[in-house]
Amino acid sequence: MPLTRDPTSPVVPDFHADGLRFRMVDGDTSISIFVSKEALRDRSGEDGKDQRNLTARFHDYRSEIESIASRKYERGEAPVTVKSADLAR
Repeated sequence: MPLTRDPTSPVVPDFHADGLRFRMVDGDTSISIFVSKEALRDRSGEDGKDQRNLTARFHDYRSEIESIASRKYERGEAPVTVKSADLAR
């Protein structure tokens, strides 16, 4: 089953892992998703966007990040991590 957006989930910095975390859902199960700062910086650089506000960049790419996370989850990848190579054009 593909993951879906959890509209109640905030996007929070994970300073230890150097990225952002948010949650998606598989039915009633909440799944933690991690996206690296490197992925957001690299992609925003490719697109000529400001690389300093990574939360804003996350929202720019959120649909794409969620699709990537859902595919990884369906393949059984755990924990679900979106890296630079995943988000590259």
